[in-house]
Amino acid sequence: MARSRDTQSSPSTPARDLRAMQLAEEKEVEGTKVVSVTFVEDGPLGMRFKADEQTDSMRLVGINEGTQAQNHPQLNPRGGLVVQTVAGKSVAGKGYKDTLDAIKRGARPLTITFAAEVSAIFTEPGTLGLKFTPNKTTGRVEVLAINPGTQAEQHPQLRG
Repeated sequence: MARSRDTQSSPSTPARDLRAMQLAEEKEVEGTKVVSVTFVEDGPLGMRFKADEQTDSMRLVGINEGTQAQNHPQLNPRGGLVVQTVAGKSVAGKGYKDTLDAIKRGARPLTITFAAEVSAIFTEPGTLGLKFTPNKTTGRVEVLAINPGTQAEQHPQLRG
């Protein structure tokens, strides 16, 4: 069952907005987009989450207007962002409830790191044209290469 959590806060002041925006980072780590955001104000953050039904990980699905989270444009709910760390500690395998508890218990400043999950839908029969490799650090399978002239070339999001 998908759970959704709304953590709303009061509107931020312009000075705090600028400070909050300076405490965000977006980078690529081993071909995966990683977004780290630090919340400095007390109170609710303004993010809505949903549990991934297959992995029970916590996926960002919305941002409430006028909240701390809205001050971080890197937090794009359409970007497939999944919570990876809370306050510097990995939440991999912890599940939705434990991850939410870690966020609620987190003192300010609170840094939350997200990773973007990539997906593609292949509709034509035949070879996909992907070569995979296991990532021993994360336990995930990653795209190693895309074969020229195959369906995979039609999906730029698969390029690392």
